[in-house]
Amino acid sequence: MLVGLVLAQTGTATQALCRNPLADPSIIGVTAGAAVAAVMMIGIGYQYNIDVAFWLPIASFIGALSVTALVAMLSTRGGAINVTNLILVGVALNALAFAVIGLVSFYADDSALRLINYWTMGSLAGATWSTLFNALPLMLISIVGLYSLNKKLNVLLLGESEAKYLGLDVSKLKHKTVIFTAIGVGATVSMTGMIGFIGLIVPHISRMIVGPKITYVMPLSMAIGAAGLLLADWAARNVISPAELPIGIITALIGAPFFLYLLIQQRSKHA
Repeated sequence: MLVGLVLAQTGTATQALCRNPLADPSIIGVTAGAAVAAVMMIGIGYQYNIDVAFWLPIASFIGALSVTALVAMLSTRGGAINVTNLILVGVALNALAFAVIGLVSFYADDSALRLINYWTMGSLAGATWSTLFNALPLMLISIVGLYSLNKKLNVLLLGESEAKYLGLDVSKLKHKTVIFTAIGVGATVSMTGMIGFIGLIVPHISRMIVGPKITYVMPLSMAIGAAGLLLADWAARNVISPAELPIGIITALIGAPFFLYLLIQQRSKHA
């Protein structure tokens, strides 16, 4: 439930930051960056007897933060984030991330390879109380940090120029949002691997219920994200029982068609 909460909250913050409903940490490459760092830590840790459980959340955070900074830098034009460039850069970085993961998998031993496959598909099966306690401080920092910014993100929805006229330090807000998002995504990936589309779908559902105001959308998204991922986990454990389907497959089967629907809807609006 904490993972679903964090993914939904970071998705809400990312969409507000980009002022676009198509933005999401997994689509713009943040999740893949965290996964690459996690996979590399797994591969190195098994070879050199490093405490993987301790270093995994930290490595995932560093990977998520690095990719987030790179995406923001490459997609910024004239001091503002260009959403089209943001998505295109995210697609390219996602492809590069999967190539790196494939390369690490090629050289990994059998025990590390099983874990790497788990990271790429996403699953709650490997999450334990010990991994939760290791990642919990980062998750709490992300939750509290992003929630404290919801009113400022609501002002940002008016536009960067308008937000500046209202006295908002837009640059500082962007940096805080990027860092807290990277912290949250890195922490969740360190436990569950790559679970996509929660951050894309849930904010849309919340906006349908309470409207576009972030101060309402964010807390509702957090609640729906927690309940939604719990429901998806129940489905993953029962669809092919007694085996367990990776939860990332469940969320992708639901999220990918929804993403295509949003793209078609956006295209019809601009036609």
